[in-house]
Amino acid sequence: LQKESHLPDWIHAHYADAGYVGSLVSRRLGIPLVFTGHSLGREKQRRLLAAGVDHDQIEQTYSISKRIEAEELALSHSNLLITSTRQESEDQYARYGSFDSSNVETIPPGVDSNRFYPVNSIDQEEKDVEKMFQPFLNDISLAPLLAISRAVRRKNIPALLEAYGRSPVLQQRHNLILILGCRDDSRQLEKQQRDVFQQIFELVDKYNLYGKVAYPKH
Repeated sequence: LQKESHLPDWIHAHYADAGYVGSLVSRRLGIPLVFTGHSLGREKQRRLLAAGVDHDQIEQTYSISKRIEAEELALSHSNLLITSTRQESEDQYARYGSFDSSNVETIPPGVDSNRFYPVNSIDQEEKDVEKMFQPFLNDISLAPLLAISRAVRRKNIPALLEAYGRSPVLQQRHNLILILGCRDDSRQLEKQQRDVFQQIFELVDKYNLYGKVAYPKH
């Protein structure tokens, strides 16, 4: 960056590790820092301790003290903090000594429906998508409930299956679409991913959701 003729106007760092790097670059080059923490170390530690996980085990698994230290550094150097909710700033960041409530901007997650909206034209991509879902769904015209994530426990996909399986209204109005990465053979996945898919298979069977839930391989 020092060799460039023009420096960036801002650094925007996400999570503790990038916040640490962003703080050092900001301090060295005098570039303002914007920080978005997302998942916070102090909050993660609090929840794990409340769930009965041993403090030493948390430290060994997550290096949580280093993570919190990096977040404190990022907060102390940031000119602006972006949060997703008011609760995040008022309850979660407030546990940090370097937090300054005057430097917070809350931008809720969501979509501007004036800019992003469905188009009724049928093109090849839509045909390909329909082909992908047809083996799973009885009525492909139903509006989708769409989840896109990795197949890991922390994304809590089985809870989504439970909620959908217990709701006749949701099942009547929507298909449940689960995009959970790529797999050729679920038996070849890592154990955590196998466990998640096994829960999905069992819940589809428990609530008899055949024809209503899609989980394509690719």
